[in-house]
Amino acid sequence: MKRYLLMMALCAVQPAFAGEVSVAVAANFTGAARDLLPLFEKATGDTAKISFGSTGKLYAQIENGAPFELFLARAIALKS
Repeated sequence: MKRYLLMMALCAVQPAFAGEVSVAVAANFTGAARDLLPLFEKATGDTAKISFGSTGKLYAQIENGAPFELFLARAIALKS
């Protein structure tokens, strides 16, 4: 069920005219991403440009304007 939901999310985030989707993948999600992203590419015809790193570092990059279209991580607690 989780894989199905993630696959739906991956398909929903692609830009209308994208040929490439920029994806930030936290280290704790590496295995799942390696399984799922080829399925995304096959289903959409688009490619996924993947950047792997720690959850905290990727989150900080996104907060500072990094142009990721999707952030995959197992869990993240955000402070208000």
